[in-house]
Amino acid sequence: MDRKQSVGEIVGSVRRKHATGNDKGDYFEPLRMWVVDTLGKASLKRLKELVGAEIATPLDGADPDRWYPTAYSARLYEALYDLVGKDEEKIRDFARFYLYERTKGFMRVLMTFASPMQLALRVGRMWQRFHDTGRAQVEIIDADKSETRAKLTILDWWASPANCLVNTFFYEEMVRIAGGKHVYCEETHCVHRGDDFCRWEIGWQ
Repeated sequence: MDRKQSVGEIVGSVRRKHATGNDKGDYFEPLRMWVVDTLGKASLKRLKELVGAEIATPLDGADPDRWYPTAYSARLYEALYDLVGKDEEKIRDFARFYLYERTKGFMRVLMTFASPMQLALRVGRMWQRFHDTGRAQVEIIDADKSETRAKLTILDWWASPANCLVNTFFYEEMVRIAGGKHVYCEETHCVHRGDDFCRWEIGWQ
């Protein structure tokens, strides 16, 4: 199965249970900015209508250091996916924008000067900066002079299929910033397909 088919199946599936835990609110402002800049103010209004007042309110002034229910990001990303007409490339563009907007200071220095391998091995600690549930594990499965492949597994975390799609492109761009060439990132396991965890295989040269 190619990645595009897999993405469609994941995002189009039905969650087995509700999202749990909390996320840092650093994604609200980049999401609002991206929607306005890329799709226009009318689309931001439509997005707010789709998610309802409780979730829409932080879009106009969330504290990036405050914890918000993961259910908020799950609903927002699902609504965004519908808003862009299930266009995968637009979700990729948002994920890149989010990464560049919110990884400044130490995080940007880390990604710029660390090797892709060093960055991959730090993912566990990085995960805890943005989520209060779940555990990230990284396993290097192949490393030679031509290509490196790693498995990134997220355990005990549940959000939405759209969150997984955003994460796919987020991780891909992180490795690219760190100097990886010919980067690919594919979600091979997903709780939204009935697996016990979400896992991505990431490869680069």
